[in-house]
Amino acid sequence: MSTSAFASDPQTIGARLVRLLRMRLPDDPAERRAQQAYALMQLTAGTATFLQLVAVAVGEGTDTHALRLRLFVNFLLSALMFTALFAFTRHGRLRASGTLVAVGVLVFIGLWALAFGMRNAPSPVIVSLTVIASLSLVETPRRLAVWTLIYGIMIVVGFFVEPRIEFTPSASSLITGLVFSLSFFAAFMIEHRVAMVEAIRAVRAQAATVASTNADLRRTIAERDLLSAQLATAQRLEAMGRMAGSIAHDFNNLLTVIRGYADLIADDMPADSPRRVEAEQMVQAVIRASNVTREVLDFASPHPITMQPTDLTAFLKELAPNLSRLLAPRVVLRVHYSESPCVIAGDRAQLERLLFNLIINARDVTPDGGVVQVELARGESEVFCRVSDGGPGVPPELRDRIFEPFFTTKGTTGGTGLGLASSYAIARQHGGSISVDDATSGGAKFTVVLPAFVARDQELFPAPSEPIVTRHPGRPLDGMRALLVEDDDALRRLATRMLQRSGATVDAFDNGVDAVSHLEAHAASPHAVHLIVTDLRLPRGSGADVIDAARRVTPGAALVAISGFLEDPVVAERAERLELFFLPKPFSERELLSAIDEARKYGARATH
Repeated sequence: MSTSAFASDPQTIGARLVRLLRMRLPDDPAERRAQQAYALMQLTAGTATFLQLVAVAVGEGTDTHALRLRLFVNFLLSALMFTALFAFTRHGRLRASGTLVAVGVLVFIGLWALAFGMRNAPSPVIVSLTVIASLSLVETPRRLAVWTLIYGIMIVVGFFVEPRIEFTPSASSLITGLVFSLSFFAAFMIEHRVAMVEAIRAVRAQAATVASTNADLRRTIAERDLLSAQLATAQRLEAMGRMAGSIAHDFNNLLTVIRGYADLIADDMPADSPRRVEAEQMVQAVIRASNVTREVLDFASPHPITMQPTDLTAFLKELAPNLSRLLAPRVVLRVHYSESPCVIAGDRAQLERLLFNLIINARDVTPDGGVVQVELARGESEVFCRVSDGGPGVPPELRDRIFEPFFTTKGTTGGTGLGLASSYAIARQHGGSISVDDATSGGAKFTVVLPAFVARDQELFPAPSEPIVTRHPGRPLDGMRALLVEDDDALRRLATRMLQRSGATVDAFDNGVDAVSHLEAHAASPHAVHLIVTDLRLPRGSGADVIDAARRVTPGAALVAISGFLEDPVVAERAERLELFFLPKPFSERELLSAIDEARKYGARATH
């Protein structure tokens, strides 16, 4: 065994002796410490025994038979004992070594008692104590008690045995025996104490390691519990998202119906009629309700957005009437449009929500009236949209927190704290940013910065000055056959009326399977479909199936997908490739016609 194997042992005399003799180390650390004590005991006892025999031979001589017999027995047994000690200790067999020594010394005590007795020569008593001490290192408490009892009986019996040879040890023999015993015990106890101290240190180090491991384990368990809690939360949010999506689908259908009929009622009334104002208030409530629904959906179950080239100037002109409806009667909306095109790549529904949130926030801080300004500006590579209000403004210490979810300064009677957080998320999703500063005339100014869109293919974004559908009252869909797929009866009747009011012939279905069959049956007939308006969630089939069939059999048809939000990534990818136009619910008749206008542009390009 190499000396490196002893590197972890204490630097005691016994350890050095074990290293010098290249003894085989036991696997048990306790026996390894005992091996070091045994090695030192062997060296001490062997040296002391040899010196004792020399002292006896010099001091007492060897002229009598008793002296010669005594020296011979001592020498023989000592040689046997130390040979056994060395052999077994060197191979790490400490229990066998201790047992052999114990048996040999027991025989020695018996022979000594028979020959010389123990009343005048107590040396065997001292030797027996050293053997018991050495056995304590390797024996179990029960076996050590047995050995102690055997030695005790042997010694007691030996005191009553009449010696056959009269022998009285000399003073030199007693002194050397005493020196032998003292040196043996001193060496053994010192080595044993050092070894035990090292063992205790090792145990303490192991205890510290165990404590550190336990601390790491507790941290791991705490992290696991935290991850489990986060997983449970994520699962709850996922379940809530699915449930919210299902509820929002039905709720948005209801909101679309309410808004659509409110618009129809308002359009049929004079501009100064109080009933028209009431209908417009209904529309305003629907817009707010739909905005809250979309915010909840965003936080419960984020869904993909559809990035399409959008001219914010045209978009804001279309949205301005709805923005005005969100404000109180005494609050005036002023919109300043940019003279340069403000084209960005964005999701129209998300951009609409962003502007709605900022206008609602401005309305809430100007309850007594005032002016809310919306300004569009075009930079070199960015488009700026600024919304300013005449409210109290935002304190500097709160400007870093107002975009946090659920943070609000409106108290328990104000908002949910999701509006500005949702606006921040939408701006980031579009690769832009949003910030707040003091407005020039007082209040707060929110600035949304979005990257400008540069079309590499001009056909990707036809000029908004060349609409295919005229955006004014009349019948812009005359001569068109429309396929409407919507499972909600009330919404299907409303959408049918909207399309028919604009001149379209409508074939309406409540499921995707029948709609696909109708498309395939009339693909080559004179009654081919020119326009498809389909919901994405259907009881039989799906909106995606209808879209696939439409693009396969009628590639030039205008295609509009309607839903609370765009959750299907395949449909979202089609919308990004301008194969269809996505219209979020709830929507108005004007927004439906505008969506059809955009969708007809996409269908016209698909035929080329």
